[in-house]
Amino acid sequence: RQRQMCIRDSVHTVFLWLKQPGDQQHRQQLLQATERLRAIPGVLDIRFGQAIASDRDIVDDSFDVGIYFYFSDIGAMNRYLSHPVHARVLDRDIKPVVKRIVVHDFHDTKIR
Repeated sequence: RQRQMCIRDSVHTVFLWLKQPGDQQHRQQLLQATERLRAIPGVLDIRFGQAIASDRDIVDDSFDVGIYFYFSDIGAMNRYLSHPVHARVLDRDIKPVVKRIVVHDFHDTKIR
């Protein structure tokens, strides 16, 4: 039986390392900043959370916060990335408390 794949959305993942690892106030600041990003046109959904500790060598659990952004397509994601609200939130709310940011973008493909 052959599996069918259907590209549905574009996913923008962001992993953040705090300047003060584990700081709950800074995590809360990032959550509030992320909530403001929801207002940018084209954002379908946002998921926010912290790393799950793991003893498995293959798992990178060193980050403090992970965020998934879902968009209808690459165009919507690119418009989001260049939106002035995104730039303002990044400069004012995220960069002051974060020492490292890693981003992965990919197509969200549903496997049937």
